[in-house]
This record gives sequence, structure tokens and C-alpha cells, in this order.
Amino acid sequence: MSTHGALTEIVLEAETAQVDVATDIAGLQRVHAVLSGEDGSVSLDITCDEGEFDLRTSHFVAKGDVRGRLGDGRSFRGPWLRFNSETGIAFTDAPVEITDGTRTFRGGGFRYHVRDGRLRLTSGASVEEAP
Repeated sequence: MSTHGALTEIVLEAETAQVDVATDIAGLQRVHAVLSGEDGSVSLDITCDEGEFDLRTSHFVAKGDVRGRLGDGRSFRGPWLRFNSETGIAFTDAPVEITDGTRTFRGGGFRYHVRDGRLRLTSGASVEEAP
């Protein structure tokens, strides 16, 4: 668990974890992470095969079949996602799919402002409507 002021910003659960005491990095396997917005509600809910959590900075990296749900209900999928606790931004520069009801957005990455729920697709975004 990591806090930002009075807010619990990130809660991590992992099937296994190993902490490197020299670097203060926790290597995680089969991970579930929940990140909160400024109002304390769930802003980002993630599962992934593995992750790294920096115990000093509270930065988090999700890797391997990263799947998640944004606070507004949209779901996403991609190969990795990084959360910077200083800026409150979760981002990836890898291909990503975001599903919103009948629409699928594809892009070369995204920036998600966890604290206020703003999303921006990056590099070559496209939209597909389901028939």
C-alpha cells in the first residue's frame, strides 16, 4: 500500500513477492493493483503477470498481459503499464486497446491521469465500432 497525503493511492496484491533490499524494488508475480483518484474512489484497477514496485518512490510497473478497468468503466489491455506516483500518471508507449461499450480504441499508447481520470491516447489512435 502507498499513500499520497491522506489518500491511499495504490494497493498491491501479489501471489508472490521478492524484495531486493539493495534497490528497495519488490518483484511481484500474478499481481492485482488498485489505484485511487483524488476523491478516494477506484480510478484504475489492473491485473498482470508480473510487476515491480519501488518501495522508495512508490512507482509501479505492470508487465505481461496487463488488463485493467478505468474509473469510468472502460477496459484496456496491453503488454505493460508504468505508474509514476509523483505525477499521478499511468502510461504505456506500447500498443493498447481500450473498449468502451461497442467501440474499441487502438493506439500506440496512452497517458491516464489517475487522480482526476483524464485519458489521452497517443500515436496513431483509431476507433472501431462493433456491428
